[in-house]
Amino acid sequence: IREVRSLLQRVPKFATRRYPGLTLTEAADKAEEDEGERIAPNTVNTYLQNLAAVFNWAVTEEYLDRSPAQGMKLSADARVKRRGFTPEELDILFKATAPMAAGEHPWRFWIPALALYSGARANELAGLRKADLVVVDGIQCMRFSKFDEKGQLIEGRKLKTQASERTVPIHRVVLDAGLMS
Repeated sequence: IREVRSLLQRVPKFATRRYPGLTLTEAADKAEEDEGERIAPNTVNTYLQNLAAVFNWAVTEEYLDRSPAQGMKLSADARVKRRGFTPEELDILFKATAPMAAGEHPWRFWIPALALYSGARANELAGLRKADLVVVDGIQCMRFSKFDEKGQLIEGRKLKTQASERTVPIHRVVLDAGLMS
């Protein structure tokens, strides 16, 4: 696992595009020669977390006594501060996607629009069902919950945290753009 973590730390960004046909080890070696940028520590941690999930399953199923991936996570501080979109960038984005609102892929418009006006995560919005659009005291809302309106667990529905379970009003701008039409 330490060798895998070490390799992941050396893997260049966009390895398969920048070095097609090479193994990850070969791409990492080539990136060292080229002094290319590496994948971010958070990305390394995501890969390690996925690998750890396999070993945790093996422990649960009693194939292993303990997970060899335990404690392998990097301490990862962000290397770049993310910035929000400028008003001009948002204007370009929504002008480009507005025709999609009623087209073949309406989610390409509605998910960014709902994210912008609600602060909800894109994956939360993508998982909404028609039944999750509810009216509370006359206000159109989105309900983010692991449970349906009858209190039954929704198969495959997960929330990032317990605090993620909430009901959020849908902004008037999104409704006026035709969300419920």
